[in-house]
Formats: sequence, C-alpha cells, structure tokens
Amino acid sequence: MNVKNSYKITVNQKFEWFLKPEIIRELDIVRQADGSWHILHQNLSYNLKVLHIDRQNKTIKLELNGESFHVQIADPLQQLIEEMGLSSRPHHQSGEVLAPMPGLVLNILVKEGETIEKDQPLLILEAMKMENIIKAEGQGSVARIAVEKGQAVNKGELLLFIE
Repeated sequence: MNVKNSYKITVNQKFEWFLKPEIIRELDIVRQADGSWHILHQNLSYNLKVLHIDRQNKTIKLELNGESFHVQIADPLQQLIEEMGLSSRPHHQSGEVLAPMPGLVLNILVKEGETIEKDQPLLILEAMKMENIIKAEGQGSVARIAVEKGQAVNKGELLLFIE
C-alpha cells in the first residue's frame, strides 16, 4: 500500500507504518554535542543515536532510548517501483545474474575471467532515471558477460554468468 507522499518505515523487518512529511515537520529535533539527537514529539522525549547508515540499501541501525532497531526507509518513488513489481532482486540459478528490472546498462564494472567477491559491484543498470548497482551474491569468477554498455535489457534478462 502506497500512502501518497509518505515514507514507508519498516522496523526490524516486522513492523511497518507510513510517515507523512507533516509529522516530520512537527518534530522538535536538536543535535547533541556527542552526535546523538534529542527529539520532542507530542510532549514525549526521545534520545536517538545513529549507529550505522547504509545508503545503498536505505537502511539505518539506530538506538532509540537505549533500544536498538534496524530501520528500512522507502520513499514514495521506491514504493511505486515495488507496487509495479520492478524492485525484485535478481535471481541466481547456476550462476546467472539476471536484470531485476527493465533498464539500460550504463557501465560494466568487471571483466570476463575476473575473480569477484560477495557484494562486489558488477554493473550499473539505469531504470526510471535511477542508477542501480547490481552486486555479486557470492564469490566466483565472471565466466561470461552477456550484455554491452549502452544495451537496453528486459526484466529477467541474463546480464552475467558467474562460475
């Protein structure tokens, strides 16, 4: 469900709700000298420490009033992409790296025969004016590159074969 102009917040992969921009504007937020944040909302006080930010996956590990949380944030565009079924991660069978969505190959970051590590960027795919970095799901070597820079691909099309 996409609530227009709201951010979908998922906490610990269990709880989710939609945060409207007007709620964010109502918060009284003050950065503390130690880098943490003090937040006042509806006469309640919260102490927030950001422990780690993963901008690529849009996740944050934080501590709120002493309790740790893993938070994933989806902006309205990301929610629309999910609703359209374009956000599924690539499936890997027999070493195949498939396009997770239709797009344009902007850059190929590996060469055939190259040894790769888990999470290593393999190529950049542009979709809906956003650059998406396709990463290796595990270790291996690039056996075959099935696309070229500048090539348009469909969802599920073979990009690379990893051995």
